[in-house]
Amino acid sequence: MTNDTSRNIVGWGLLVGGEELHNNHHAYSASAKLSVRWWEFDIGWMYIRILSMLGLARVRKVAPKVRTNPAKVQCDAETLQSIVYHQYEVMGRFARSLRETANNEIHRLQRAREIHAQHARGMREAIKLWLKVDENYLPERQRLALKQAVQSSAVFQTIYSMRQELVLLANRSSESKEQLAQKLENWCRRAEESGINALREFSQQLRCYSH
Repeated sequence: MTNDTSRNIVGWGLLVGGEELHNNHHAYSASAKLSVRWWEFDIGWMYIRILSMLGLARVRKVAPKVRTNPAKVQCDAETLQSIVYHQYEVMGRFARSLRETANNEIHRLQRAREIHAQHARGMREAIKLWLKVDENYLPERQRLALKQAVQSSAVFQTIYSMRQELVLLANRSSESKEQLAQKLENWCRRAEESGINALREFSQQLRCYSH
């Protein structure tokens, strides 16, 4: 979820009291509840709920839930606010949406003999990790593999540039909300015109975000 190297270690909840959801904690550090997805086991949250029912604890804040409005077809200040507020969920969804496209492109490059088989594995590992974390957190070998992938493919060039722009939009700036909302609308338009189906579908989902 976050762009750093923290990780969730699913399956260790009984031993570490919910702290296995370390990446979730980095994403929503003020939340009393570390689980975000329905299948995540959070024994610490269970203890907090029991104490709360007994009047011995009070929950002040939990991770926000993404709200969508299927009727929305254009980005506005509300869309922008939601994306800023849920930036880790947005980037996680971006990674999941583009994973298959990235794998297919590597297979295409191999078949076309534009990359060697020995480089394909390194590219696949680098892109899989890069879709989840910031480029600065990649080991040097994987940064080089990512650079090679971007230089070898127009698809990877598009995915790379669109992800970088989305990160900047989600992290606010000195520009007004109206300016940023317009930039977000332009981003969605270019995503939908990119010729990459996964990017188009992701953009259409993004337009539905509300706050």
